Amino acid sequence: QTFIILHGRGSNGVTFGPPLLDTQVTESQTLQSCFPYAQFIFPTASKRRAQIYRRSVINQWFDNWSLQTPDERTELQVQGLRETSAYIHTLLRKAIEQVGAKNVILGGLSQGCAAVLIALLTWSGEPIAAGFGMCGWLPFRKQMEDTAVASEVGLDYTVGGDDDLFEASGEAGDDDVPTQAIAFLKEELEMSAEGHSMAIRGIPLFLGHGIEDEKVPIGLGRQAVSCLRHLGANVEWREYAGLGHWYSRTMLFELLYFLSTVITSPSVRGASGAIKQIEQGSRAAVEKRKQEIATEKDNKHDMLRKMLDINADRGEKIKFTFDDINVESFGAIENTRILKKPHSFAGADTTAIAINSVLYHLMRNPVAYEKLTAEIDTAVTNGTISMPVAYAEAIKLPYLRACINEGMRLHPSIGLTMPRVVPAEGATISGFPFAPGYRVGINPAVVQDVFGPDAEVFNPDRWFRAIRQGWRIQFPQLVRNFRIRLADPARGGKTRNYWFNKQSDIYVYVEERDLEDE
Repeated sequence: QTFIILHGRGSNGVTFGPPLLDTQVTESQTLQSCFPYAQFIFPTASKRRAQIYRRSVINQWFDNWSLQTPDERTELQVQGLRETSAYIHTLLRKAIEQVGAKNVILGGLSQGCAAVLIALLTWSGEPIAAGFGMCGWLPFRKQMEDTAVASEVGLDYTVGGDDDLFEASGEAGDDDVPTQAIAFLKEELEMSAEGHSMAIRGIPLFLGHGIEDEKVPIGLGRQAVSCLRHLGANVEWREYAGLGHWYSRTMLFELLYFLSTVITSPSVRGASGAIKQIEQGSRAAVEKRKQEIATEKDNKHDMLRKMLDINADRGEKIKFTFDDINVESFGAIENTRILKKPHSFAGADTTAIAINSVLYHLMRNPVAYEKLTAEIDTAVTNGTISMPVAYAEAIKLPYLRACINEGMRLHPSIGLTMPRVVPAEGATISGFPFAPGYRVGINPAVVQDVFGPDAEVFNPDRWFRAIRQGWRIQFPQLVRNFRIRLADPARGGKTRNYWFNKQSDIYVYVEERDLEDE
């Protein structure tokens, strides 16, 4: 996919883009990692004089007067909106040539959102996959609505009743009311009306707005949604309590779900429906616990209770809202309504990949396998560990820790760079200088030179001289209770890297060990 995302007034693409991409959407993924192969374009607005700021020169997509009175001095918007729309249309055409219209997404924040909406209303090309906006408004909204009820239009309009200003009583055609409203917009912006196709009707839109927005009042967002829907646009609208003039993790999470329904394959769309059920179930679980706490019927001391306590004690101060709790519960807290039992699925992929890697390399190295089995058997006999083993016991087995570290070193669960943004003062990494704002990362699979000339060899003993400890998982009871061997030692498996570096086609024999005599 190609994402084209516009910044707000006074900002620029370099400043706006990286923090947005690095925002955690779920517990383990950022916005960028959710679309690892997508191209993200963050254009920068031209320098223009802002009349309301005493003609100061700032980056802005168009000039506009106070949003407290958005219908005043609308002439200030005309030139900028016309030029910006033409620029966005050029970007859209180039992106469509590269990836196809159904893989192009256009979005923006604040004034960038307003510019996006005008660009989409005046777009005469093939409908793109989706558009989205955060904390924005719709320029010339009132004028377009006034067009619908102007006496010179000569059609019978219904005002009241269904409350649709743009619905004509006659048959809709090239001269139906929404078309005439957009024709007015193009005329106002001095744009050509030729080839107009009402593409906006075929572009799904997501608009989100903070209820506490102090710069663009949420009423302007609501008015924009109403107008767009009357024009025939398919708009999904979300409001966020406690949020001001910015985006939030919850907003981006819901934007991600929206995008998954419009730009993915049918199979993924089906999975998205299941995700929606889980989301609804987690919200119900949070609400149920809130009521139990209020009536003193709750005596659990789990993660959900801790988050609810944090919200009650200092949620307003640290801006930790119920929306944040709902997002956390979706990703990692028990879903009592859907699953009927405690369940946590965060980290399932990375954990499974790590276990696969460790077992695979142990099966290919019988000496290491036998050494690990002997360590676990001895620990059970001596009473050092119990079955099932506890984490506090497992971390006391040094060879187990070394095997896990070595397996994860040779096949990291994550196969992308996990970049970080260079700070304002710049940075020097391994002797190379990097300028502020650059994104720097490295695939963990290639960080091997520090392990010596035998880095490609599975050798758990190297960790007894390692300079640091790695993260550990535990599965001694698996090694204790079963003997696992490759079905065909001469045949390797396959890997597929799409953020998670997953293995497949590794066939094994699993035999239960005879432990009755021990």
